[in-house]
Amino acid sequence: MEIYVTFSRTIVGYFNVRTFAGGAQYNVRGDLFRDLSGIHPRAVTGTVAISTDTWRTIKADRWTRKIDAAGRKEVIA
Repeated sequence: MEIYVTFSRTIVGYFNVRTFAGGAQYNVRGDLFRDLSGIHPRAVTGTVAISTDTWRTIKADRWTRKIDAAGRKEVIA
């Protein structure tokens, strides 16, 4: 099964990734997201389809943080 996500690169090289289905937004390490999603190294913003296993791997990374509605970041445990 595939999940569609939108992404935008931050000024420090991380990616803000938002799911289409739930609308949850995560701040993901740049190298991890590029390697797992297969996007071009110079990509700044876009939409990509990734597998559910890949999405679980991204969410399990210790540097991935969920961004709440107020813009504050929480560490995902």
